[in-house]
Amino acid sequence: MGILASNSSRKTYYILIVITLTAAIMANLVLVKLLCLLIASIIYFAGRYEKVCFDGQRLWREGLTSYFERIFSRQSTSIQIEDVELVSTEAIRSRRLRRVKYCYNVKITARMIAITIPFKIGNSDPSLLREVFSRLEETSLDPRSCELKEYLQQVEPASSKYKDSFNADYCGIPTQKLCRIAGDLKLEGALQEAYRCFFLAYKREPHNPRLLYEMARLLYSIGSYHPRLLMRAAACLRLAAIFAKSDSKLLERIGETCFEKGDFEKASTYFTKALELEPTLFRSNIGLAEIALREGKIARVVHYYSNAARASSSPQQRFALREAEYYNKLYSDDTYFRLEFDRIQKLGLAKSTRDFCVTLLLLSWVAALLGGFFLPQINQLAWMGIISSVSIWTASSIMMLRYSQRHVQK
Repeated sequence: MGILASNSSRKTYYILIVITLTAAIMANLVLVKLLCLLIASIIYFAGRYEKVCFDGQRLWREGLTSYFERIFSRQSTSIQIEDVELVSTEAIRSRRLRRVKYCYNVKITARMIAITIPFKIGNSDPSLLREVFSRLEETSLDPRSCELKEYLQQVEPASSKYKDSFNADYCGIPTQKLCRIAGDLKLEGALQEAYRCFFLAYKREPHNPRLLYEMARLLYSIGSYHPRLLMRAAACLRLAAIFAKSDSKLLERIGETCFEKGDFEKASTYFTKALELEPTLFRSNIGLAEIALREGKIARVVHYYSNAARASSSPQQRFALREAEYYNKLYSDDTYFRLEFDRIQKLGLAKSTRDFCVTLLLLSWVAALLGGFFLPQINQLAWMGIISSVSIWTASSIMMLRYSQRHVQK
């Protein structure tokens, strides 16, 4: 196969372009205006070539950001597809009338290297993600990644016939296909139509645990707009767990959903039930390890990661072994614990400083824009704020790259 490419996130480039164009507007000298426009053009074309590529075996990033990241972090920005350990997907959404527009950030991790691929249904080319997902095991995918994989593997989404018809008649559609349509509509942001499909399917098969699980995930999505539905979503999950009985994989996914929503007690219960039915479940073991870590029980963290290593295939086994050795070292070596504690504190400081610089940059930019027209006396101070925030943001980003790497275990 040829090389597939997908655009990376360009937010940093857009911010820099806006700043340089503002400088061009505010500048008095023609030469300074031209210089700012030239810099903005260079930044724009640099952003155009920021992308993620895949050749069937290797996934890598190209562009100015990845070049500097390789220099400062001293590690590769490419991943062999056979080394992929975990895949997680974050959904970022914005409201558009009856629909919600989703942008999915798919984070692929291997050997402490992470590559994020942004994807918008209808706007982004799905070929790269489809090829990547087709080569990954399901144990490496979180629930939302599994949903996205199922959606992309279809030649034509099941919802394509109905997505533009709010009053579509779903009554004559088989229950299984109705659930598939509902799942597709949810990913596309048509939450009201998805809820209607799930409700019709539920009336037909009220004891279907898979249907209840998927319906609960939809209700959690709608819950941010209608908080009363969150209780209904929790009830659907409880019913799904009851009717799942001996379906260990479904219990594992229910536990992951509870973990996503911050209900760690129920997540622990469902993970434990799943492991009682099938002790070799990888994601249940790492889920319990994450819960134990939040409770500060390092010995249990080591235990569950060790169990996950014994229960998994090569990439996941390597991840679990690495985490087990890391937390065992923290637990048994006080010197290493102090080194890591110091590193994590510095990493947290760098993150908070960078977030503060983004806020300061926005306020300084607004002040510079207003000052150029209405308050000339604050214009110079505003540009000092812009230059300072950009400089500190850059230094904080370099610090984050430096301190994101764990100390080498000896």
